[in-house]
This record gives sequence, C-alpha cells and structure tokens, in this order.
Amino acid sequence: MKRNTRKLLGILIALVMLAGLLPATALATETVDNIAITLENPMVGARPDYTAQSGPGYNTRDISNDIVLNGIEWEDASLPEDVFAYLYPDRETNVFKEGHKYRVIIQVTPKAGWGFSESTTATVNGHNAQVIRNKDLRDAFVQYTFPALTVTNIPSVSVTLDPPVVGGKPDYTATLPSGVHYLSDPVDNSHYLNGVAWRDETAGAWMDPSSGVFELGHKYHAVVYLKPQIGYAFSDTTGKVNGDTAITSEVSNQLRLDYHFPATTEGISSAAVILTTPVVGDAPDYTASFYSDAHYFQADSSEIIWRDMTENTNLNPSSSVFKSGHEYRVTVYLTAKEGYAFTSAVTGTINDNSAAVGRYNDQIWVEYTFTAPLEVIPSVRIGIDAPLAGKKPDYTADFPSGANYYSRDYTEGNWRNDIGWLDKTTNLYVDPSSGVFEAGHAYQVTVFLKPAEGFAFRSSTTAVLNSKSAEAHVWGDRLSVRYTFTVPEDILSVSVTLDAPTVGAKPDYTAEFPSGAPYCSDEYNTGVWRNGIAWADKTGDRTSWLDPETGVFQAGHVYQVQVGLTPEKGFSFRNSTTAEVNGQSAAKQFSMSNIQVTYTFPALPTAAVSGAVSGNKLTYTVTAAPAGATLIAARYDGGKMTWTQTVSAPKATDTLTPGGSGSVYKLFLVDGSSRPLCPAWKGDF
Repeated sequence: MKRNTRKLLGILIALVMLAGLLPATALATETVDNIAITLENPMVGARPDYTAQSGPGYNTRDISNDIVLNGIEWEDASLPEDVFAYLYPDRETNVFKEGHKYRVIIQVTPKAGWGFSESTTATVNGHNAQVIRNKDLRDAFVQYTFPALTVTNIPSVSVTLDPPVVGGKPDYTATLPSGVHYLSDPVDNSHYLNGVAWRDETAGAWMDPSSGVFELGHKYHAVVYLKPQIGYAFSDTTGKVNGDTAITSEVSNQLRLDYHFPATTEGISSAAVILTTPVVGDAPDYTASFYSDAHYFQADSSEIIWRDMTENTNLNPSSSVFKSGHEYRVTVYLTAKEGYAFTSAVTGTINDNSAAVGRYNDQIWVEYTFTAPLEVIPSVRIGIDAPLAGKKPDYTADFPSGANYYSRDYTEGNWRNDIGWLDKTTNLYVDPSSGVFEAGHAYQVTVFLKPAEGFAFRSSTTAVLNSKSAEAHVWGDRLSVRYTFTVPEDILSVSVTLDAPTVGAKPDYTAEFPSGAPYCSDEYNTGVWRNGIAWADKTGDRTSWLDPETGVFQAGHVYQVQVGLTPEKGFSFRNSTTAEVNGQSAAKQFSMSNIQVTYTFPALPTAAVSGAVSGNKLTYTVTAAPAGATLIAARYDGGKMTWTQTVSAPKATDTLTPGGSGSVYKLFLVDGSSRPLCPAWKGDF
C-alpha cells in the first residue's frame, strides 16, 4: 500500500463526515488561536504515546481503529512512500527504532462554542506543527515529524552492595548513584531477587534469597543485572561494585556485573595463651588453653617448647620436671582458624603476662620466661554480696587479711575487677553498668584470682565463697571460682486470719492463710508464743502477755496479736511487702529473713445491763457478760425489797415476770463472787 499523508487525511475527513459528526454549519463564538499538543517524545525502544493532552477550546478526537487510538496515529516517516508504515496501537512490538523519523497525526475537535480558523496554529511538544483542516468540517489534524532517533551510550555503571558479613544475610537491593540512566533489573527466581544473585564459591552453590547467610572463611560472588532507560544503551560499558572494578558482559540489552568478594576473614590483633605455671617438681604443660572466643589454636604438643634457661637445654616432654631456682622459657606456636588471620601488629600474653611475639610463615609464636619455684595455695576464701532482686551486682570481692591471692583490676565488656555475673535463667551476662538482679532467676558469679608473687594455684586448690563450697578451676596461673545463687521471688503481700477477741474467749493460736500462700507461721513455741503467735493486753499504759494455757479476753480491754511468718523456699519478703490481719491493714517488722505482723484489735465492749418495764413484764438486756456472770433482778416498795429473781448465764435479752409490789426495780450483773460488774439499773412503772 502506498503511503500518502494527504490522501490519508482526505479519507479521515470523509469518515468524520459520514459518521455524522457535528455539521459544518455549526456556529462558533470563540476561535482557537493555537492547538498545543503534548506527547511523550519518541525514544528508542519506547512505544508510541496515545494520550495527548487537550487544551482550552478543543479536545483530541475520541476515535479509534486499527491504526488510530484516541484520535492519534503514528507512522514511520523514514520508510519509502510505498511501504505501509503505520504503527499499530495494540501491538507490543511497535516500538521506536534507532535512526528512524516518526510522524504523529492528531485529530482535534473544538469544544462547544469554539472553532478553528485559517489562522489557527499548532505545536507538538513546543515545536511548530502543521494544521490540516477542511473548511466544511469543524475538526482539524495536527501533524508533526520528529527528527531521527538516536541512542545514548552508557559508558560506565556503578553499584553498591553491602559486603558479606559473617552471619549476615546477602544484600539483594543494589544501590545506584542518583541521576543515572540505568535501573536494576527486577528479575526474581530461585537465585535472583531484584536482579541480584549471590553464589557461595567455597560451597559451589547459589545462595537462597530467603534463607542464605554468610559463613566464616567463604568466598562469595555477586551478580547484578542492569537495564538501560529508554533512549540509552550499554556498549563497551565498564562497571564497578563498591568502587572496585567488576566484570561486565552485555546480555541482550542488559548489562551483567560479576564481582568476587574476598573470603570472609577477621583479623586477630591479640593472642592469649594459658599454661600451667611451673612449680618445682611438676612436669611441663604441653597443652595450651585459650579463651572461648579465641580464633586460633595450637596444632599439636610439638608446637610448645620449654627451655631451661639456667642450663640452656630444652626440656624432655616425657621425663623433665621443673627445678628449684631455674628460669624456664616457653614458646608456643599458634595457627589462625579458617577465616581469620593474625594482623601485622598482633600482641600476645601467656597467663596474662605480656609476651614476645614473632612470625613463622602463616603462624605466630608467643614466648615468655617463668621463674621457679612457686608455693602452692591450698585454698581460697571469697566474700561477695549475694544477689537481691532489684539490686546491682557486687563487683568487689573481699578476701581474708594477708591472702596470697587477689582479683585483678580487669574491666572489659561484662567484667569488672575480674568478676562476671551470668544470668543462668537467660544465659546472658548482667550488664555491669545497668543490670539488676531479677526475682526468681539463678545467677552464677565467676571470680578470677591471681596468685601473689611466688605462689601458684593447682587443681587441688579448693574454694569457699560466702562460707559455701564453690567450684574452682585452674587457668594457667589463675584460678576461676564459681558459685550459683538463686534470687527469691518477691512476696508482695501477706494475709493472716485469726479468731477475733471476744469477752471470755481464749486467744486463737492457729493462723490461717490464703490457699497457695508462699509463707507460713514460723512455728516458734516458747514462753508466750505458740505457732509463732503471741497475744498482748495493751489496755491503758501497760502491756501484759496472755498465757497461752489460761489467758482469756476481758471486757473493755484492748488486745494486740503478733504473728511471725517464714517465707517458703524460693521466696522472700521485701520492704514493700504489705500485711493485713482479718482483712485489716497491719504493721510489719523484719526479723532476719522472716517478718512479724502486728495488729491491734478494737477494745472489747464493757459489761453492762439495762431494762424496761411494760405492764407486768420486765425486759432486760445484757452486754458483754463475762463467763459465769449472774443477773439479779429486784423490786422495791417504799424502800423494802418485795421481789427478787436470780438468772444464771443470762441471755443477751430476755423477759421476766416480777412478783411483789412497788414501782422501783433494780438490775445487778455480778460474777461468781457476787461482785457487781456494772451499775445498778432502776426504773419506775
């Protein structure tokens, strides 16, 4: 098919008329001076833009077919006239090509009340464009041909990735510099995430993006895929990863970067060797010990050499022993573990003594001279504050006067003065600066001891901490002493229930506690105490203790109870512990690990009697009658007793039927000896 723009425009205009678009006679009141079209500029590899913006007074035509979308069509202007050069909107393969010119034709229609004139001009993306219109139609066609497209080469790329860190996860998000014209390729599969993959060269396997972690001593290879932005391309492009040169290769229109990280090693700046200190008559130690975080080792016994500096001979591992007054030099050869290397300035110690350090191939040797003989320390004693919930650990050990050992002023990490506290419940060390003991946790204290000059620890050395036998282990010339404490759970409150005092009753010496209470009576049974309970008569200014066998409560008296409580194992009372007796707040006082709860009951009521006469009935009321009390009722006529009645164990209230005559009545409450207990009552009819 021959490509002819004019013919095409004529056909489009005819189609518009046949479709019954607005009649040519429609009147316009406003003229569009300029049609300004804005589209995405063609770029190599991009698809055409079919969403032109409308302006004041006009819209793009809402018409679509095989080659038109939203009133817009694109054609390749670089092809010969007789080649069908239209770009199809619905084909993904229709993209702009390098070196080609492209023409865009936009059909526009005026809005109601507007129209185009012969003087109407047009621009496309700010460039002057051609306006084609038929006077019989209201619509217009804006045509513009873009210059031949070119591609800009990207000469170099730069990517940043987090380098491998032992125990860390690989970085699958490549960071790119700002303003560059390339992007990370978002490809994802079993090895790639965001276009990034990591390969463990040591293990010969790709790392899993979801679970892979870096291992010590392994070498890792990172692969990063990049893609150019539209209008840009990779050609002989160089690349860098983390500022270091990477291998680049072009794959289709992408760029692949390959970068090999060095093996994950860590530098060893110091080495500490622990050996049994020479003692006269002992054999040399040919097996070095190291701290748990050491990244080096002694390959075999031949890598420890003992030399008698007094005799200038090497010791025989199978037969030599240390001699009195001789000096001994020990040399230990060390090998770094895989993934580690000794630094050029590595330092060394033997039994915490500064030692000489030298290199032998990839190894180092550590050397120190001992002086013998030494005296063995048979036992050590240490004092330290036991853990209390909420308190900070004690990092100052106490030793007997004249002790031939001491705790160094070693302060680093979780250690202070060579003392460390391990929370055995969480398996974490207590932070010396902020940590406090928690109730219910077990804590292991470790105290490292250094012998005084001329002394030494041996495996036979025993240890006592806070008067308790403790673990003791020899580490070179030092002794580690360990003991585990348990911090009791706090008892927040205590509650005691007892029979409250009543007139004539005996005191209650059996306390009751809530179910599951982590405390009990202290079982103290001496003198006035029974089951840890004592009762005191606090009437007036005197205090007298009730006899547990014969004591009874008396009317009008004030009584105080004292209850001694003992915590169950694993629990303790605190200053903040609250107490109550029979639901009432009570006082408390500490007695070593126990507490004594004290509560004073209200005064018991005083014995009293009253009465009332109604008709031929006398009703009496008795308050706080003691045990054995007797009520005597009498009636008088002219001062002469005409009736009397005795009531043993009177009720609290009852009615009597008086005999005799007279209007005067009297009531008496007496004890067994007929001694009046309260004033007489008398009344008239």
